[in-house]
Amino acid sequence: MSAERNETGEGTRVAVALAAAACRACFDTGLVFARGEAVRCALCFIEDKSLSTPAVRLAVALWSLRDKGHKTDAQTFEVARVLTHAAAAAPFTNEAIASHLKLSERKVKDIVRTLRREWLLPIGSSRQLPYGYYWILTPKQFLDWSRVYRAQAIDELVTLHRLQRANFAELSGQGSFDFAETVKRELEESL
Repeated sequence: MSAERNETGEGTRVAVALAAAACRACFDTGLVFARGEAVRCALCFIEDKSLSTPAVRLAVALWSLRDKGHKTDAQTFEVARVLTHAAAAAPFTNEAIASHLKLSERKVKDIVRTLRREWLLPIGSSRQLPYGYYWILTPKQFLDWSRVYRAQAIDELVTLHRLQRANFAELSGQGSFDFAETVKRELEESL
Protein backbone atom coordinates (compact mmCIF):
# COMPACT_ATOMS: atom_id res chain seq x y z
CA MET A 1 0.00 0.00 0.00
CA SER A 2 1.37 3.41 -0.89
CA ALA A 3 2.32 5.99 1.72
CA GLU A 4 -0.45 8.24 0.38
CA ARG A 5 -3.18 5.84 1.44
CA ASN A 6 -5.39 6.86 4.31
CA GLU A 7 -4.78 3.64 6.23
CA THR A 8 -2.46 3.04 9.14
CA GLY A 9 -2.74 -0.70 8.68
CA GLU A 10 -4.82 -3.21 6.77
CA GLY A 11 -8.32 -3.14 8.22
CA THR A 12 -7.39 -0.80 11.09
CA ARG A 13 -9.91 1.96 10.38
CA VAL A 14 -12.67 -0.60 9.78
CA ALA A 15 -11.92 -2.37 13.05
CA VAL A 16 -11.74 0.92 14.96
CA ALA A 17 -15.09 2.08 13.55
CA LEU A 18 -16.78 -1.19 14.41
CA ALA A 19 -15.20 -1.28 17.88
CA ALA A 20 -16.70 2.15 18.57
CA ALA A 21 -20.19 0.74 17.99
CA ALA A 22 -22.30 0.34 21.12
CA CYS A 23 -23.82 -3.02 20.13
CA ARG A 24 -21.34 -5.88 19.81
CA ALA A 25 -23.91 -8.08 18.06
CA CYS A 26 -24.83 -5.81 15.14
CA PHE A 27 -22.29 -2.95 15.31
CA ASP A 28 -25.18 -0.47 15.52
CA THR A 29 -26.77 -1.53 12.25
CA GLY A 30 -29.76 -3.18 13.92
CA LEU A 31 -29.14 -6.31 11.83
CA VAL A 32 -27.40 -9.64 12.36
CA PHE A 33 -26.96 -12.60 10.03
CA ALA A 34 -28.61 -15.69 11.52
CA ARG A 35 -30.05 -18.87 10.06
CA GLY A 36 -28.95 -17.85 6.57
CA GLU A 37 -30.60 -14.44 6.51
CA ALA A 38 -30.40 -10.94 7.90
CA VAL A 39 -32.66 -10.45 10.91
CA ARG A 40 -33.32 -7.64 13.40
CA CYS A 41 -30.79 -7.48 16.24
CA ALA A 42 -32.64 -8.60 19.35
CA LEU A 43 -30.45 -6.51 21.66
CA CYS A 44 -31.12 -3.28 19.76
CA PHE A 45 -34.79 -4.15 19.38
CA ILE A 46 -35.22 -4.66 23.13
CA GLU A 47 -33.39 -1.41 23.89
CA ASP A 48 -35.37 0.38 21.14
CA LYS A 49 -32.18 1.86 19.70
CA SER A 50 -32.51 4.34 16.87
CA LEU A 51 -30.62 3.41 13.73
CA SER A 52 -28.45 5.48 11.42
CA THR A 53 -29.70 6.43 7.97
CA PRO A 54 -27.41 3.85 6.30
CA ALA A 55 -28.59 1.13 8.70
CA VAL A 56 -32.25 1.88 7.95
CA ARG A 57 -31.53 1.93 4.20
CA LEU A 58 -29.72 -1.41 4.47
CA ALA A 59 -32.67 -2.95 6.33
CA VAL A 60 -35.15 -1.67 3.73
CA ALA A 61 -33.00 -3.11 0.92
CA LEU A 62 -32.73 -6.48 2.67
CA TRP A 63 -36.47 -6.76 3.33
CA SER A 64 -37.23 -5.73 -0.25
CA LEU A 65 -34.86 -8.37 -1.60
CA ARG A 66 -36.34 -10.99 0.72
CA ASP A 67 -39.87 -10.12 -0.42
CA LYS A 68 -38.74 -10.66 -4.02
CA GLY A 69 -37.36 -14.10 -3.14
CA HIS A 70 -33.67 -13.17 -3.23
CA LYS A 71 -31.30 -14.92 -0.85
CA THR A 72 -28.77 -12.90 1.13
CA ASP A 73 -25.29 -14.32 1.50
CA ALA A 74 -23.22 -13.66 4.61
CA GLN A 75 -20.26 -12.05 2.82
CA THR A 76 -22.37 -9.51 0.95
CA PHE A 77 -24.27 -8.72 4.14
CA GLU A 78 -21.04 -8.18 6.09
CA VAL A 79 -19.56 -5.83 3.47
CA ALA A 80 -22.82 -3.83 3.43
CA ARG A 81 -22.86 -3.71 7.22
CA VAL A 82 -19.24 -2.51 7.37
CA LEU A 83 -19.99 0.18 4.80
CA THR A 84 -22.78 1.65 6.96
CA HIS A 85 -19.89 3.02 9.06
CA ALA A 86 -17.96 4.55 6.15
CA ALA A 87 -18.41 8.25 5.37
CA ALA A 88 -17.23 10.36 2.44
CA ALA A 89 -14.81 12.16 4.75
CA ALA A 90 -13.52 8.84 6.14
CA PRO A 91 -14.07 6.08 3.56
CA PHE A 92 -12.86 2.50 3.89
CA THR A 93 -10.39 1.27 1.30
CA ASN A 94 -10.96 -1.92 -0.61
CA GLU A 95 -7.81 -3.30 1.02
CA ALA A 96 -9.03 -2.46 4.52
CA ILE A 97 -12.42 -4.11 4.02
CA ALA A 98 -10.80 -7.17 2.45
CA SER A 99 -8.34 -7.48 5.31
CA HIS A 100 -10.96 -6.99 8.02
CA LEU A 101 -13.40 -9.51 6.54
CA LYS A 102 -10.72 -11.92 5.28
CA LEU A 103 -11.85 -11.59 1.65
CA SER A 104 -9.90 -10.96 -1.52
CA GLU A 105 -9.87 -7.42 -2.88
CA ARG A 106 -11.50 -8.75 -6.07
CA LYS A 107 -14.32 -10.26 -3.97
CA VAL A 108 -14.91 -6.93 -2.21
CA LYS A 109 -15.13 -5.14 -5.58
CA ASP A 110 -17.60 -7.73 -6.84
CA ILE A 111 -19.69 -7.39 -3.68
CA VAL A 112 -19.75 -3.59 -3.91
CA ARG A 113 -20.97 -3.97 -7.50
CA THR A 114 -23.75 -6.27 -6.25
CA LEU A 115 -24.64 -3.81 -3.47
CA ARG A 116 -25.03 -1.08 -6.07
CA ARG A 117 -26.62 -3.04 -8.89
CA GLU A 118 -28.91 -5.49 -7.09
CA TRP A 119 -29.36 -4.11 -3.57
CA LEU A 120 -29.54 -0.53 -4.93
CA LEU A 121 -27.50 0.80 -2.02
CA PRO A 122 -25.88 4.23 -2.41
CA ILE A 123 -22.26 3.16 -2.08
CA GLY A 124 -19.85 5.80 -3.35
CA SER A 125 -16.14 5.58 -3.95
CA SER A 126 -13.34 8.08 -4.11
CA ARG A 127 -10.26 7.88 -6.31
CA GLN A 128 -8.54 10.76 -4.59
CA LEU A 129 -7.59 11.30 -0.97
CA PRO A 130 -9.26 10.08 1.08
CA TYR A 131 -9.54 6.87 -1.00
CA GLY A 132 -12.18 4.23 -0.54
CA TYR A 133 -15.83 3.29 -0.38
CA TYR A 134 -18.42 5.20 1.61
CA TRP A 135 -22.15 5.44 2.17
CA ILE A 136 -23.62 8.32 0.16
CA LEU A 137 -25.70 10.52 2.46
CA THR A 138 -26.36 13.73 0.52
CA PRO A 139 -27.41 14.77 -2.98
CA LYS A 140 -24.05 16.53 -3.41
CA GLN A 141 -22.16 13.36 -2.52
CA PHE A 142 -24.30 11.41 -4.97
CA LEU A 143 -23.74 13.90 -7.79
CA ASP A 144 -19.99 14.10 -7.12
CA TRP A 145 -19.67 10.31 -7.14
CA SER A 146 -21.97 9.78 -10.14
CA ARG A 147 -20.04 12.27 -12.31
CA VAL A 148 -16.82 10.30 -11.81
CA TYR A 149 -18.60 6.95 -12.23
CA ARG A 150 -20.33 8.12 -15.42
CA ALA A 151 -17.10 9.61 -16.82
CA GLN A 152 -15.37 6.26 -16.27
CA ALA A 153 -18.11 4.42 -18.16
CA ILE A 154 -17.96 6.92 -21.02
CA ASP A 155 -14.15 6.69 -21.16
CA GLU A 156 -14.33 2.90 -21.34
CA LEU A 157 -16.92 3.06 -24.14
CA VAL A 158 -14.80 5.57 -26.09
CA THR A 159 -11.75 3.31 -25.71
CA LEU A 160 -13.77 0.30 -26.83
CA HIS A 161 -15.13 2.24 -29.82
CA ARG A 162 -11.65 3.31 -30.93
CA LEU A 163 -10.27 -0.20 -30.54
CA GLN A 164 -13.14 -1.70 -32.50
CA ARG A 165 -12.87 0.91 -35.24
CA ALA A 166 -9.11 0.32 -35.53
CA ASN A 167 -9.09 -3.47 -35.25
CA PHE A 168 -12.44 -5.25 -35.62
CA ALA A 169 -12.75 -5.20 -39.40
CA GLU A 170 -9.28 -6.63 -39.87
CA LEU A 171 -9.71 -9.25 -37.16
CA SER A 172 -13.09 -10.42 -38.41
CA GLY A 173 -12.42 -10.09 -42.12
CA GLN A 174 -15.50 -7.88 -42.34
CA GLY A 175 -16.21 -4.33 -43.29
CA SER A 176 -17.54 -1.79 -40.83
CA PHE A 177 -19.05 -2.31 -37.39
CA ASP A 178 -21.84 0.01 -36.19
CA PHE A 179 -20.60 0.64 -32.67
CA ALA A 180 -23.18 3.25 -31.66
CA GLU A 181 -26.13 1.12 -32.76
CA THR A 182 -24.72 -1.96 -31.00
CA VAL A 183 -24.15 -0.08 -27.72
CA LYS A 184 -27.63 1.49 -27.93
CA ARG A 185 -29.23 -1.94 -28.40
CA GLU A 186 -27.18 -3.50 -25.58
CA LEU A 187 -28.05 -0.64 -23.20
CA GLU A 188 -31.76 -0.95 -23.99
CA GLU A 189 -31.58 -4.72 -23.40
CA SER A 190 -29.80 -4.31 -20.05
CA LEU A 191 -32.22 -1.70 -18.72
